[in-house]
Amino acid sequence: MTVMEYRTIDQVKVETLADLQGYLCLERHPEYPGHFLVSSLGSAALQEDYGDLIGAYRAVGPLRLKRLAARAEEKGQEVVFLEDPSGDLAVLESLSGAYPHEIAFEPFPFQLEGWNFLRDQKADIPEWSTGTGKSVYACMKAKDLLERGLVDQVIVLSKGGKRLEWYYDFLEKAMIEPTVLGFREWRGELAELSGKAARKKELRQQQYEDTVLITNYEKFRTDRKEFERALKGKRVYFVFDEMPMKLKNHTSQLYRAVKAAMGRCSDVWASCLSATPIDNGPEDVYWCVRLMSPDTLDPHVATFRNRYVKKWDWFNKGEVAVWDTVKLQELRLRLGHMIHSASKYHDPEIAAQFPEEHWETIPVEMSASDRRLYDSVRKDIVSEFWQGGLSMQTVFTRMTPLQLISNNPSVLGDGEVARRIRASGKPPTDKNCNKLKELRDLLLGLEGKTVLFTAFNEYGAHWLHPTVESWGLPAVLYDGSSRQQEIAKRRFREDPACRVFVSSDQGSDSINLEAAVNVVNYDLPWKYSTLLQRVNRVSRITSKDLGHHHVFYYNLVHSGTIEDRKQIILKRKKEYAEAIFGGPPPDDQVEEFSKMSRGDVLYMLTGDEEEAQAA
Repeated sequence: MTVMEYRTIDQVKVETLADLQGYLCLERHPEYPGHFLVSSLGSAALQEDYGDLIGAYRAVGPLRLKRLAARAEEKGQEVVFLEDPSGDLAVLESLSGAYPHEIAFEPFPFQLEGWNFLRDQKADIPEWSTGTGKSVYACMKAKDLLERGLVDQVIVLSKGGKRLEWYYDFLEKAMIEPTVLGFREWRGELAELSGKAARKKELRQQQYEDTVLITNYEKFRTDRKEFERALKGKRVYFVFDEMPMKLKNHTSQLYRAVKAAMGRCSDVWASCLSATPIDNGPEDVYWCVRLMSPDTLDPHVATFRNRYVKKWDWFNKGEVAVWDTVKLQELRLRLGHMIHSASKYHDPEIAAQFPEEHWETIPVEMSASDRRLYDSVRKDIVSEFWQGGLSMQTVFTRMTPLQLISNNPSVLGDGEVARRIRASGKPPTDKNCNKLKELRDLLLGLEGKTVLFTAFNEYGAHWLHPTVESWGLPAVLYDGSSRQQEIAKRRFREDPACRVFVSSDQGSDSINLEAAVNVVNYDLPWKYSTLLQRVNRVSRITSKDLGHHHVFYYNLVHSGTIEDRKQIILKRKKEYAEAIFGGPPPDDQVEEFSKMSRGDVLYMLTGDEEEAQAA
């Protein structure tokens, strides 16, 4: 029995050209293996009716065939193949095959499909929405590769705070006891080894031989030579957790360290686990793929840029100002064999496993005194900006006080801005901070546990934590050593009285906070990917098991400030990811910068679109 009924063109009785309008014709794509080229005499409506499934290149992969056939039936058409597709459909049917090894959980259908689809790919990207179980995928693939004798060792690279979660994932799901590099058992728990460097190095030397080794990106960079020696001649499966955030920069020491270590292995398998494979722009994907599978994309980044550029940056020769979001769909086709997408935003079957999401932006009017302070600082920055004396990095640094004035002016401390304020006889104070008052009212009125995010750590999370507790809301601060972070996560999950989890963006990815039902963004991050990661800490595939059928996201935004305009830019920045991973962009192709441009920054400072474009 096949996964879908089908007919070939020779089985269709066509007497007039008008008869053909009732059919969608599929032929094997001449350029993109594994895809079908979609044609129809009713082509005027082809993009309108099927654009989200076939894109601008009229190509459909095997995983979308059933959805295409169902859509065609809704439109009064039938899918017919120009050649017998039985071989392709047999592959599709195999994607529902059972996992062949013993594991301690029942995979969801999309997890099983993804693993089967990517099982034999030596480099892959399970592009699954946050909370859908990318660590589950890695455990399944690691166990399969070990059981089949295809690799000798599994290396998991994660953020420091996620190492212990990876340990329990392998232990409880794959039933494999992994090793966390530099940790040992102490009083029934894993604890990071302290003491003399020689003692810690001796422990690492023993652990390098273990089958599943978990470490963080920073240690991999600092212990680069040790890893190169330990992995020499081995067949290794690398699991990169939230890879683009850490390995998007090919000139970094970390990128070079990983590349060198992989070069010492006799054989390499690799998975990039990320719900947001694009952090700034398409080159994030390029460098990640080049690391895992060097022959898949263009060998030179200049060729890659030429292929997908729409407009060059006249201020930086060779750099892209605007990527072509239609052409980027072609990149998705080129990578189709190594990407499996599972979106709770686009797939109703997956969405049904998650709580319903509710977004609310809460506009806050800045107090008159804070507005005077804000405008004074802002005008100085704009003036220096137009004089050309500020680099982009300096502009971002100068904008920090603007955000702090919005958040909590008292933390400005002894900086240049604070000295200028004190000289005027009006030291910075929080007593007029309307956003802080709005936060207090919001937190006291919310039901259930809440995750509170800010972009700042010392000047943000550390200040908000005691403030929130002073309102009678027991809270934890996510910061410090791995053990301190783990204690904070445990208390928040297990203590019913603990109401608020306070964190900077170091807690925005790779941790599970499903005990909460609310996320409050006290300020907004610079990147859309970070915003998505923040809110998805609480929207997990296991949330409904806890009785959470709804989750609530709140953005506190001071009107007429950089916060207000940053929100607009964040919405625009997702277009590249949509083009490569989430389907075609809107008909009027969106032109946006892959990175924060001079125009973006000036728009945030002034709110003047024309002035920003002139930048």
